Amino acid sequence: MANGNNQEEQLKPSEMSVEDLPDVRAFQDEFTRSFMKSTEEVADNLYPFESGTGLYEMWIPGGTVISKNSYTLESEETFESFLTGIENNNGSESSLQMTFNNFDKIEFVEEYLDSVKNQADEDIVFEKTEDSNKDIYMGKLESSSDNSFGETMSYAIFIQNKSGDGSAQIFYTTSCSEGSDVECTELVDDEENKLTKIAASFNFLNTNSKEEDKDEQ
Repeated sequence: MANGNNQEEQLKPSEMSVEDLPDVRAFQDEFTRSFMKSTEEVADNLYPFESGTGLYEMWIPGGTVISKNSYTLESEETFESFLTGIENNNGSESSLQMTFNNFDKIEFVEEYLDSVKNQADEDIVFEKTEDSNKDIYMGKLESSSDNSFGETMSYAIFIQNKSGDGSAQIFYTTSCSEGSDVECTELVDDEENKLTKIAASFNFLNTNSKEEDKDEQ
């Protein structure tokens, strides 16, 4: 019995019966569920996600649904991009646009950051944080606004692998519709805290580390 229970606990969400899955949007959508590593909540409404490339993992909000039509995975599985829609527990809605490239090298990071600025059409001021494996650059876009459709706030994040090649680029926008019970200005701290956790959770899984490259020389 114990072994059977252990096997059940180790099943990926995509292998589980729908009725056994949490009543969480990311697990109820079949396409999104195929990327989820576990039904275990790792932080407040955040769950573990693994890329279709098999080269990185991160946390995503439980209210996420990945657009199947927007999903791109190159045949070599070294490039991936997708767009998500996120329903937040606080009544706001968000979108997350991810682009992963396994060839980007740390010595060109300033060029990559310029590319992010060009895509946003803004001179974004990035704040840099780092750990032993990656550098994280995060900045708020000035295009965040308050208009007739409601409030929006947008962020750009660039994550560069330091143990090998590879990068991730994220554009994240939260919208608070006109007449909703919540104002985006009230959510700034919560949203930035959530984004900080998502960025920090990003883990490059590729094995072509610089140390291994040095050993081969």
